[in-house]
Amino acid sequence: MGLFLLAISLLLGACDLIPSPVGWNTYVAQGLVSKDAFPNGWAHNLDSPSKLFEDPAINHVGRSWGQDKGGSGSAYQTIWRDYTVARAKFFYNDLIKTQINFKKDPLQYHIEFKAPEDVKFVSEVADQSLLLCGWYITGYCDTFVRYRNYVVYFHAEVEMKYGDKISDGLSYLELENVLQQLDSTFIEYLRNNSIIPSGR
Repeated sequence: MGLFLLAISLLLGACDLIPSPVGWNTYVAQGLVSKDAFPNGWAHNLDSPSKLFEDPAINHVGRSWGQDKGGSGSAYQTIWRDYTVARAKFFYNDLIKTQINFKKDPLQYHIEFKAPEDVKFVSEVADQSLLLCGWYITGYCDTFVRYRNYVVYFHAEVEMKYGDKISDGLSYLELENVLQQLDSTFIEYLRNNSIIPSGR
């Protein structure tokens, strides 16, 4: 029994030596962009989970918005916090595959997804980022960003035309403004919680 307890104590001691990722016990929801980033006519819909600041151990949060005036467009943001950078890299790449490369109904797939020339969003802090826009059922853009061990996904329907079809949503200029706010909000969260240096 004495040897067993000694082995357990050594195991627990070794676990204490394994550092938790920086920012592990912070509220991920601090990185969600606010309604102020959206143009007039857009409203905050839902948060997931509904009590974002109930537990700092929550690693997956989301928020959605919609046009309440002059259109039917929608948007949502999700954030995942992973335990390691390597796992976050894998998840980032896998998320792109599942969102962009999934099998689409050719009757609904009209405009190929590619980087839009009219949106110049670039994050100076993100480790990886990708913005793709196209038309599948409706016109929309998907933005994928990785900051260290965090992955951020932003989906927004955009103003787009295909033949006689028109989709509601953000203009490209409005999308760029939202993405800049999304990036600055997340960078502020990272810096306030010492996840990245203030000068980065």
